Amino acid sequence: PSMLPPFLTRTAAKTNRAASVFLTAGIVAAGSIFILDAAQRIPLTVTHVVGRPEIGTREGSLWKPVSQDALIKTSTLRTDAQSTLDLRLSGEINLRVLGNTQVSLWGPRFYHPRKLYSGRLEKGALLAATSGPLGEKRALEIALDGAKIILPGGLVRIQILENGTLKISVLDGTAEISFEKGPALTLHAFEKFESGSGTKKNSAAPLAISDWKEISEAYLMIPETPSFHRSQVEIAREAGNFFGFAYDHGTFYTPGRDFCRARFKPDEGSKFLLEIYYDVFHPEGFAGAYFKTQDLDISRFQALQFEIRKKSGYPAPALYGLELKSKHRILAGTRLKTPSEAWQSVKLPLANPPYGVEELVLFFQHASAGSYHGALELRNFTLIPRDSPAPESAPKPYATA
Repeated sequence: PSMLPPFLTRTAAKTNRAASVFLTAGIVAAGSIFILDAAQRIPLTVTHVVGRPEIGTREGSLWKPVSQDALIKTSTLRTDAQSTLDLRLSGEINLRVLGNTQVSLWGPRFYHPRKLYSGRLEKGALLAATSGPLGEKRALEIALDGAKIILPGGLVRIQILENGTLKISVLDGTAEISFEKGPALTLHAFEKFESGSGTKKNSAAPLAISDWKEISEAYLMIPETPSFHRSQVEIAREAGNFFGFAYDHGTFYTPGRDFCRARFKPDEGSKFLLEIYYDVFHPEGFAGAYFKTQDLDISRFQALQFEIRKKSGYPAPALYGLELKSKHRILAGTRLKTPSEAWQSVKLPLANPPYGVEELVLFFQHASAGSYHGALELRNFTLIPRDSPAPESAPKPYATA
């Protein structure tokens, strides 16, 4: 029994009933929102800030500056002409919000069978970069007026021009575009789509140099930490005895003109292979990978042997170059034809030079590459001692100064 006076008991009962009705209504309302737009709000890591980008509500009623290294909840972001904002989503998707852009981002929908990180581009341009495919059940989805784009992984630029034209460019990977009107379209590497461009409706076109310059900065958006580099040096030793003499490796290219990426990855069993991706699309393109050596007495060996193949799903160069160098000159070198997807053995004969080997270089040039971008896989870098049987066949060395 209540200890309150009668009039207070009646008031409390009415209040409880009102609260119960309010709570029930709130649950129903929340359930309705869940069904209509059941998107998770997930954290985004701010990795780089230029200028004064801002974060606000989806309605744009409140804006505040975004700071470097902040951890923000998915929401609406905007930049002015002097601002850019780099973000990392779920540790695997790197985004760059370019100048004069407004975009909303949110997490996967609970009810969707595919884990789609979603967003909507209102104006401006957005770059997306991943180090590889996200997998069959993961993707980034960007909505625009009249179209929707799904990015399963790769390097993609999405832009709404001032006149309302939609432009999508792909440097690596794919972009799946669905339209409110017309058939769907899938863009592949080095292709673009531009609405109202005068070409056949909903069709792909090859990238031009001007398009490449707009999107090529996406190459540099994929982070490589010091710990990653250290681990690469360690696992390189599993790719052949040559790496017992190699203390460092990396790539060379001119940002904004060409690009190269080299990574050691697991091979069949417990061994590792070297994957090299190159882009010499620019007419002056020249890029490649190098391997620094020490204490390598080349007089002890008759040949350097390795296996190479074209990476599945990628083009390969018509010709690529291979050189062993000292500080003073090129000691041995050759140009080799493109391999197939089957492993091919290559042997580079070694003379007995007066200088020690300090570097192995593998390079690609625009003039001879044929396919201006592509990927190769190499493994089993083996130095053959001079007391072993001579190689049965070897590439013919090219003339050097």
